[in-house]
Amino acid sequence: MQSNYRTFVGALCCALLVLVSVPSANAQERPLCLPHANPNDWIPDSFAIQACLNTGNRVIVYPGKPGYILDRGLKLLIDYTVIESLEGKATFIADVNLGYDPLWVNHGREQMMYANASYYAIANIILDGRRYDRDPRLHCWEGSRRPANIETHGVGYIAHDIDSINAPCGSGFGVFGERFHIYNILSAYNGFDAEERVYPFYPYVNNFPLADGMTVVYCNGGKIYNITLIDNTDFDLLVGGGPNCEIRDVTITHVNKWAIGGFNVGYMDTGHYNPKTGKKWDGDHTGSKFSNIHVTSRLNMLGYGLSVSSHTFYHGNPDDVTIIDAGTFEDSSSDGAQVGLLFDGAYKGVVRNIRAQNSRGNYHGYNECRVSLNYIAGHFGKEVELQGGFTPMTIHVGDPCPK
Repeated sequence: MQSNYRTFVGALCCALLVLVSVPSANAQERPLCLPHANPNDWIPDSFAIQACLNTGNRVIVYPGKPGYILDRGLKLLIDYTVIESLEGKATFIADVNLGYDPLWVNHGREQMMYANASYYAIANIILDGRRYDRDPRLHCWEGSRRPANIETHGVGYIAHDIDSINAPCGSGFGVFGERFHIYNILSAYNGFDAEERVYPFYPYVNNFPLADGMTVVYCNGGKIYNITLIDNTDFDLLVGGGPNCEIRDVTITHVNKWAIGGFNVGYMDTGHYNPKTGKKWDGDHTGSKFSNIHVTSRLNMLGYGLSVSSHTFYHGNPDDVTIIDAGTFEDSSSDGAQVGLLFDGAYKGVVRNIRAQNSRGNYHGYNECRVSLNYIAGHFGKEVELQGGFTPMTIHVGDPCPK
């Protein structure tokens, strides 16, 4: 069975590479670059791996313990570059000083891996951000500029079979781009939750060591599927804007860490413009589809299970309707969150066949919110198509408790 599965996955990967124009056949023939690095010691490996990435060829890494030590973030900036492990997942582990700058010139916001090119591929790796070993005062002091373990940008790229764990704040996996494929991802245990008051003598830090599991800022024609998210502490997966994005087959679980929300269709500063309207894609998910997303939570471990809303975190006019089009959100479920399904702050969108049940709890990590309901809706336009059965309530900026 295992052999058949590997054969199937291998065939699928090759098909997808062709689909998004990554020349898989040519990649196999391109020169290999084997970093002069050892995954079985604690000597930093960033320089050797970066030298390989700078060739733009096929970079091969290998499993080992503790893994490749990153004292500087890796940057993949050349089109068609491939970095992959062929013998099981290779581990990249953050050095305790990764991103540390004594002059705070870069404010300590250095990703373990940053990619911004076209038609590249990243496969079969583990990224361990070592959140308990790195000082969040050097990474997490500014709310809007916190690092991700990995951040991918560009056109037509593939990222698959990646584990991202223990980011100190920000996100386990940041996503930007067009026509990409991201699949078979585990993002877990990223960030500190509200009960982990790290460094209380730095009170401003306490607001910012949260981390998403996956932050999809801009998704234009991209596909994200087969995603597992566990005990991340901000939103497990949220998407900010972009047309024709497909996100499906997502499992979100909260057992030991509290988070604001599970899955969110929302509003973010995408930095990209809709050529038809001349306006940014911020909060515009025209043509996008979100389906088969299933959230489960223990008591008092999750604020919102499923949400179409920006008002839980958007810092603007409290009555702004900021989501232009929420796309289609269907065939999903929430079980055990404090609020199962929230729809608030959208002009357009379709929500159907969502099952929200066993909503419970009376705890919110940042206020005294005691509301616990299966389905809440408010602040929405006439073109919204909602399934029935909601309780009419609204969310206001600065107070994420429904009223």
